[in-house]
Amino acid sequence: SGIKLIREIFSTEKTVLVDVGGGRNDDRQLEENRKYIIPGYQREIKWDNEKVQILIDDLKEGDKFLGTIILSTSKSGEFEVIDGQQRLSVITLLLTYLNNVVSEGKRLLPLCQIKKNNISLYKTIIENDTLSQKEDFRRIWLCIQERLERMLPDAQEDLMDSLLDSSVNVIVNYIGKTKKEKK
Repeated sequence: SGIKLIREIFSTEKTVLVDVGGGRNDDRQLEENRKYIIPGYQREIKWDNEKVQILIDDLKEGDKFLGTIILSTSKSGEFEVIDGQQRLSVITLLLTYLNNVVSEGKRLLPLCQIKKNNISLYKTIIENDTLSQKEDFRRIWLCIQERLERMLPDAQEDLMDSLLDSSVNVIVNYIGKTKKEKK
């Protein structure tokens, strides 16, 4: 596990986590071009406009600690999201919007992929909305758009800086490749 900046979690570049548990000091990494996988058992998006607005308002005041994200992996470059799917999804939407309005030097591109059923999460929702999430994602997007359109360009860039400099605690459960290790 380790405290990582949002820019490190959402970037496609490799980032090192330091595992100091159990008397070990074993550096682990989130590989380059990694994918975050939303498992089928995860619930649909539940953030409402108020939560999105609170996040944006908090970030306008500066960078924040945004909680813990728990991942599990047994395949190189793929990290199953055990906890934190809601935050990852909303932050991805926020980064996507900001990447379209801030100056080139402030952008974080490309972003890591978030997938479900081995297809982009957002493409899955648009083409096969089995959990009826399309309207929820649309509502969140419109909330982000409405809040950020009212901001001056300098304020949008400050928001991007605050978001990228915010941190999360990332916990990764590395599962071996053999059946015994997976058990």
